[in-house]
This record gives sequence, structure tokens and C-alpha cells, in this order.
Amino acid sequence: MDVIPYAYHPRLHRVGRPTATDEKSEALRAIVRAISAADHQSVQRATADALGLSKGALNDFMNRRVNAGEQLQTGLSKYLQRPIEEIVAANGNLETLRSSKPSARPVEVVFGQLPRWEDLLAGARAIDPTVPEWCWRLVAEAVVWIRRPVTSAMVADMGRFVRTHTPPPSAV
Repeated sequence: MDVIPYAYHPRLHRVGRPTATDEKSEALRAIVRAISAADHQSVQRATADALGLSKGALNDFMNRRVNAGEQLQTGLSKYLQRPIEEIVAANGNLETLRSSKPSARPVEVVFGQLPRWEDLLAGARAIDPTVPEWCWRLVAEAVVWIRRPVTSAMVADMGRFVRTHTPPPSAV
């Protein structure tokens, strides 16, 4: 096997996925701190789980070792059900985000990945106990665009929709 040697150049750096700027990352750090304090008793592991991140990734971000990457931005957008631009514009003020009306801009979510999915599903099952279990599995996997917070009633409607418009899986 022939190998062509290349000299190491100290000014060349590995190029990875683009990350947010320092200013944008600082605004997102403030929001993550507020979410952690308000929703998770300042427990970083719970906050990381809610945002769909590993504890190490959140720790690296919060300790300024990395800027906000795509996964964090997506997690925050899904968790707060707001576009990332609105979250950054709030500049760390979680109350402003939660008290203001959500924007008309839809946000992509997967029902089963929502922070309080189990509670939403339990509420939907109570609303309509006639929806079969296979429908709930399909609803959990559904990728949808929404403009308002997800409720148990919305999940129940989705379960009914799946039951009506999707053939049941064949028994194997």
C-alpha cells in the first residue's frame, strides 16, 4: 500500500457542522438556564433529556466549550414550540416567550418526542378509549407542523384521524 505523506499545517482546522455565533449562543444559554430553573429544578440531566441532548453535550454548551449546534436549536424550538429566531430574540427571558402568543410560523414536531408525551397520550386515551393501540404508535411517530401548543385533545384527534384513514397493520 503506497501512502503519500502530507505535512501537517498548524493553521488548518477541521471543518464541521456550522454552529451559532457567540451572541446567539449566549442568548440560548440564558434561555436554557431559565428552562432548567423553571421546569427542571436546575437539574441539568432533566433539562438535557427534555431538549433531546446528552448531558455531556448540554454541559459543554453551558460551560462555553461549544456554541449552539443544530441539535440544541432544534430541541429548544420543539420544547418551546417557537421558531429559533423568536427564542433568540427573547434574549433569555423565558416569561416573555411563554406569555406572548406563539407566532404564526409552524414548528416541526414528532409527537412521541415531545417533553410531556406520556401525559398527553394518557389524556388522549381518556378522551377516546376506543382508539386502538396501533393508532397511538403511529401518532407517536408522526412528524407534523403545528402552530400552537400540543394538547391531549389534539392528540386524541390525531388518533381518531389515524384510525379512520389508515388501514390497521396486518397481523403477522
